[in-house]
Amino acid sequence: MNAKYSLDEATSILAAHDAEQMAFTRQSAGSLTSGEAASKFVDEYSGNMDDLRDAVRTIVECAAEERASEDVSSGRIMLGICGTSVEECIGCLKSWVTSLDLPRGLLHGADVAGVPIDTATFGRAFIKYNTGGAMSWKELRESGKGFDALWIPGDAMLEGYDGDYRGVYLNTELQDDVFRQYGLLSLNLFD
Repeated sequence: MNAKYSLDEATSILAAHDAEQMAFTRQSAGSLTSGEAASKFVDEYSGNMDDLRDAVRTIVECAAEERASEDVSSGRIMLGICGTSVEECIGCLKSWVTSLDLPRGLLHGADVAGVPIDTATFGRAFIKYNTGGAMSWKELRESGKGFDALWIPGDAMLEGYDGDYRGVYLNTELQDDVFRQYGLLSLNLFD
């Protein structure tokens, strides 16, 4: 692993960012909605972006190592990308997937019966990205959901979004069972 930080250090860096963001959001109560405040914090963040990038890379590398092992039920990375437009969300998805060497899959919801949607009228958007690999064939059969429950590594779902948050949520499932969900992180973190 080429990570700059240990997993514990990366977790601490991202948790500290979340704590700063929550404090800013609480201080802004009354003048801004929580989504507006969190998004403003992300846009105006004056901390060390290199530390945030390296912390995200560390966690993603740990997850990739676990996905490469025989235990496919760990090492999953999920991204929740909230943006003001489809283009903004897709640009963010491309930069994060490319920079972090994440699997590429299909973008569901970007067409209707094979015809691309009109993104000019779509409005705010949300993309849910998943590295997949969390369900075995046996678990899939037992779930009774059929192929509808199957995500291929790197698949993403585009949906309309009526919230006022703008940024990226990062959620990681590792073998240590520590809850790691961070966000909002900058849409431009890996530009």
